[in-house]
Amino acid sequence: MSLRDDFALVLAAAGSGRRFGDPVPKQFQEVDGQPLYLWALDGFAGKVALAVVVVPAGWKERVEKELDAGSRITARVVCGGDTRQESVLRGLEAIPESISFVLVHDAARPQPSAALIDAVMQTTRREGACVPVLPVSDTVKEVWNGKIVRTLDRERLRLAQTPQGFSRSMLLQAFRSAQAEKVVGTDEAMLLERMGIGIPVVEGDPNNFKVTWKEDVVRLFRGG
Repeated sequence: MSLRDDFALVLAAAGSGRRFGDPVPKQFQEVDGQPLYLWALDGFAGKVALAVVVVPAGWKERVEKELDAGSRITARVVCGGDTRQESVLRGLEAIPESISFVLVHDAARPQPSAALIDAVMQTTRREGACVPVLPVSDTVKEVWNGKIVRTLDRERLRLAQTPQGFSRSMLLQAFRSAQAEKVVGTDEAMLLERMGIGIPVVEGDPNNFKVTWKEDVVRLFRGG
């Protein structure tokens, strides 16, 4: 089986994007003629057998029409839940059992490079999981009650990106365990970490940044 046929994608596009400060969630903001989530999705064209796009309630019909009109990837759309974790689980449950591995990517990261995606996929198939990370260049302080309490060793710290790759069955097990124990993680890797699973990393890409503020849109496709 080819690498492509082994993988599906869950594109996490169900967030409200409150910090972005616009009634239209950031993943649906148009840049150079198409919404951010489609830029992100296009990066995986030809690399996965299927994409599941997870959207907020009320956006499913619009996104289905946009995908029918111009997507270069086989995709289905599902509505998300109240949290990212619930939304990604719904996307994961929409993937056929015949697909062994899954990539989870933020729709607000519209510039995943082919090299980064390939590195994550290859490591995931070999090791069972993979997360792209970047080194921390600034000094990092832990703050409590408005005061610095200590300086963290940045040599051991990394910034996590997406796409994150996982064995489909392993990730489902991690979600079920977290669900049973009412644990909410900030990303999918955290759910595996709590099970004692060490996750291999690959070097991330600085251009694969996540759009959070309106100012971030200015950086898109302009090399920062």
